[in-house]
Amino acid sequence: MDIPITIENATNEQRTNGHNDNGHTHNHEPQKSGGSRIGLFIIILLVIAGGIWFASRNQDAEVTLFSKKTNNKTPELTQIAMQMQTAAPTADALAIGMQNDWIANISDITFTRSGTLSAVSGGNATGAVGTDVITGVYHLYATFDNLPTLADGSFYEGWVVRTEPLSIVSTGALVMQNGHYVNAYLSRTNLLDHDTYVLTTESDDGNVAPGAHILEGAMVSKK
Repeated sequence: MDIPITIENATNEQRTNGHNDNGHTHNHEPQKSGGSRIGLFIIILLVIAGGIWFASRNQDAEVTLFSKKTNNKTPELTQIAMQMQTAAPTADALAIGMQNDWIANISDITFTRSGTLSAVSGGNATGAVGTDVITGVYHLYATFDNLPTLADGSFYEGWVVRTEPLSIVSTGALVMQNGHYVNAYLSRTNLLDHDTYVLTTESDDGNVAPGAHILEGAMVSKK
C-alpha cells in the first residue's frame, strides 16, 4: 500500500527553516509598524516643546527679578546732594553755642527769609525753616514732622548750602523740643547767602561729611 506524501508540510517546513527550493535563505524580520514611528515622532516633538517652554519661563523669571531690583533701587541723588559730595564742610568759627532755653525765644521770631522742606528720599517727612540776621547775629530755626525713626547710633543734622561758590556749613544736630525735632542755630557769621537747607541722617562715627539726604528746601525772602 502506497503512503501518500504531503507536499504542503514539506513546503511549510522549508519556509519555516528559511530556505526556498533553490537553497536561498529568506529574511523574514518583522516590519516596523507605521504607528510606532508616529509615536516616536510625537515624543520627540513633546521633548522639544517642553524645552522651549522651560527656557521661556526662565527668561520671564529673570526679567521679573530685574524689574524688582530696578523698582527697589536707591533713589537718585539730587543736584544739591551731588554738589555736597564734592566739597568738605566749612567750620563756622563764630557759631554761638545754643542753649535749649533759647529755642523758645527763637521760635517766636518772624523771619525775613523762609522756606518749606520736602522729602527727597521717599516718605512723608516735611519741614519748615526760617533765617534772619538780628542785631548782627545770624538766626536759623527749623521744625520737622513725620521724620523716620532713627537707627541706633544715628542722628539728624542740619546744613546750609551756598552753591556758588560752593560752601557747606553744619547747623548742628537736631534736638527734641516739646516732643518734636527742631534745629536752632546762632552765629556771628552772616550766612544768609547760604540759601538752601538740607537735613541728613548721620552716624556717630566721627565722619564730618554730610550723610544721606532726607529733606531739602530753598530759603527765599518774604515779599
